[in-house]
Amino acid sequence: MGTSLDVRFIFRQAMRACLPVLLAAGVGCSRAPEPVGDAPVVYDFAERAEHAIQVGTWGELDLGSSDTDIFLAKGWATPGQTSDGTPARWMSKKVAGVTFFLSEPADLTMTASCKPYTRSYMAQTLTIVVNGNVAAKQELERSSSLSDYTFKIPSSFLLRGNNEIEFKARYASRRHGTAIRFGRLEMSAASGPTPELPPVGRIGDPLLQEPGTRVAWHIVAPQAGYVRVQPEFQAVSPGGECNVVFCLDGDRYEIGTFTESRKEPQVLSLARWPGARGRIEFEVLGTNAVHWKGAVIGGRVSPKDVNILFFTIDTLREDHVGAYGYQRDTTPCFDRLATRGTMFLNAFVSSNLSSPSHACMLTSRYPQSHGLFANGRTMDRQQLTVSQLLRRAGYETAIYSNFPLLHRGDMTGKGFTTRRYVPGTADTPDVSGKEMNVYAAAMKWLKSNRKKKMFLMVHSEYLHLQNIPEPYDAMYWEKPADITGKSYFPALSEKQRSTMRREYNQKHIDLSEDEIQSVTDYYDGAIRLTDDCIAAFMDVVGFYGLDPFTAVAITSDHGISIGQNHRISHTGWPFDHLLKVPMLFVLPGVDQEAGRSVEGIVESVDIAPTLLSYTGISVPRRMQGIDLLPWIVANGRPSDEVKECSYAALKGYSRWYSIRTKEWRYSVNAEEKEILEKNPRSDEQPVSVVRDFPKEREELRKKLFHWVNATPDVTEETDKHLPPEITEMLRKAGYLDDIQ
Repeated sequence: MGTSLDVRFIFRQAMRACLPVLLAAGVGCSRAPEPVGDAPVVYDFAERAEHAIQVGTWGELDLGSSDTDIFLAKGWATPGQTSDGTPARWMSKKVAGVTFFLSEPADLTMTASCKPYTRSYMAQTLTIVVNGNVAAKQELERSSSLSDYTFKIPSSFLLRGNNEIEFKARYASRRHGTAIRFGRLEMSAASGPTPELPPVGRIGDPLLQEPGTRVAWHIVAPQAGYVRVQPEFQAVSPGGECNVVFCLDGDRYEIGTFTESRKEPQVLSLARWPGARGRIEFEVLGTNAVHWKGAVIGGRVSPKDVNILFFTIDTLREDHVGAYGYQRDTTPCFDRLATRGTMFLNAFVSSNLSSPSHACMLTSRYPQSHGLFANGRTMDRQQLTVSQLLRRAGYETAIYSNFPLLHRGDMTGKGFTTRRYVPGTADTPDVSGKEMNVYAAAMKWLKSNRKKKMFLMVHSEYLHLQNIPEPYDAMYWEKPADITGKSYFPALSEKQRSTMRREYNQKHIDLSEDEIQSVTDYYDGAIRLTDDCIAAFMDVVGFYGLDPFTAVAITSDHGISIGQNHRISHTGWPFDHLLKVPMLFVLPGVDQEAGRSVEGIVESVDIAPTLLSYTGISVPRRMQGIDLLPWIVANGRPSDEVKECSYAALKGYSRWYSIRTKEWRYSVNAEEKEILEKNPRSDEQPVSVVRDFPKEREELRKKLFHWVNATPDVTEETDKHLPPEITEMLRKAGYLDDIQ
């Protein structure tokens, strides 16, 4: 590697966009005292080598890309396009700037592709300021397209290490606040070849960093936090320097500078910036590589600094999840998260329809109490949601859903600052950014709001058995040699699948065991698709360094019948395969007993009180659920018994109530038809024993109607007709075919 030409710009090769730091001020380079107590490791740099950002070589910076945010110091507007479609970015003020990194100063040539604000009546001059000194000026030609301008920057203007170039415009639009539009910035040395950096894959354990390079990681500073490093120079020639740096919106603060190897770990305090979200950088100047031994961030995670991700997976049965004992590998991401969190093995929802069930989760009230008793209805205006309370507490709140009603403000979207319906199904499964994928759309929101404390809810309904793309549609299906005349679900078109389900549910046509199994195979593929999307989402969370500071809750709004009671649907009687769902919490900072499974009965109305209690927000008395935190923390209640029973109520397409205890489920509808099940299971055909156990039936019925009569009822009349636009949304989503 060269020295004089070993320039390392942070312009081109950021693996992803970097998270600006919310740090207050720098500290000195002297060694900080060891933190008091046994502060655990929060972030291990070597273990997270795949998240490292190896920044810069010679090259160009395309300002039209949002991935260039890492390079921009200040004053740049959001990416846009010129009239000919060229990606570009306006200076949002009269001054904008970029930063770059030099191991040794060298004469540079900069080419800027830009154009002035054409409505200006004054000549526009672009002034180049390098590290506070004017290096060049250029009057721009009045043009409607981008033009290239070349500037020479002598090495005398440049510093070893970090440098900043500012672009100052003589004129800016008062109305729009814009000055000059840039398309690209290109840097090159006065002479010599373009040096190459080693790939990020070279960074690992041992964490060896080449000379003249800068490596960055996104982090969140813990409470009583510190960075512990032990730099060891791989001496090739005399001299060398390495730095540990915090970044703050383009400003940089060196917290550690080393010019020789250290024989013992050095502790650099982060205690002055608890909860700060930013980027930490290792930079190596001179000619010697550095081995960063045992480089970690330590401290304590506080729930008040934590984001909350709430994933709800439409139509997911708990008995098709690997962590719950399913034999197929349908949920590898969920299963990994379960090793870090607490899983409730007997979690039940209070409705088998999406809107009422989500309203229960968000309000912690039962369907007859929050008023949203069926899909398409509105929620009682006086209801208070967990999203409202978190927003009042300073969280940025957002909901992304591909169910067409969930985001509505008069339904379950109440309290979310950002509400987005992502139309379509999973027939465009590119998790890297296609708009039709709800997780990809939510990723973009996460990226743009990563500086803030977030409550993000993402709901997907790919398990509704519609348009599952390859390879997921047949991932678990063993295609027979001859499928002629058979209704094998993965082999049918979407129209044929819809027709088959409708005829099976309503006309009770016969299907063979193999045909029913093919529906299960298709369903399992949809689960794997959803799990892979969540895995990709969590990879983004990890890249931004947010996963040690992100709570995750995952559940479902209801299950589905696949052959039980001659239905392929999630409507009908309240059996376990419709109401029993997975429920998982990963809650950093509360001494959670990782990998614990709780046997006791819990309900979806318990989710909101648990999240509020976790964040330190008082739980309103009107909430009807309980706080599950005592069963999640390691020193919580020793017993797995949580609730004596769970309840369900639906007053919409049909009308029924249900109670579920550890041993029994009793259900009754408006026509007084009763079902009593003993030891019900999701994977078995329900069998009623109501005539065989009259005493148990009477006790359960008494308890059920005591709950019904004690629960405030604010629901509307059940014969209210849905507006045509709502009916059409439900029809397109495949709901109305299943209503009985």
